[in-house]
Amino acid sequence: MSTLQLVDAVERITGKSLDQREKALTHGADEIDYVCSGLETMIYAYNEIREIKKQNPKITDLRTAAFVSGINKLGVAYQSLGIFP
Repeated sequence: MSTLQLVDAVERITGKSLDQREKALTHGADEIDYVCSGLETMIYAYNEIREIKKQNPKITDLRTAAFVSGINKLGVAYQSLGIFP
């Protein structure tokens, strides 16, 4: 059942109807929305890794900076879960 069919069913059951603008909000994401979201995530991750490399002169490449980023994120997650002191 499509989203539009669900909206129509809810309108019939409740006796209330949505205008076209409200119905447009129920459409959901298209493929291009997912692609753009993924690209934004990659841009954010690259900038984060680049900053780690720039701030630490011992890190000579982006791969090492990515490892540092990952390890830092694991450390934060472990601390928030109370796994590490």
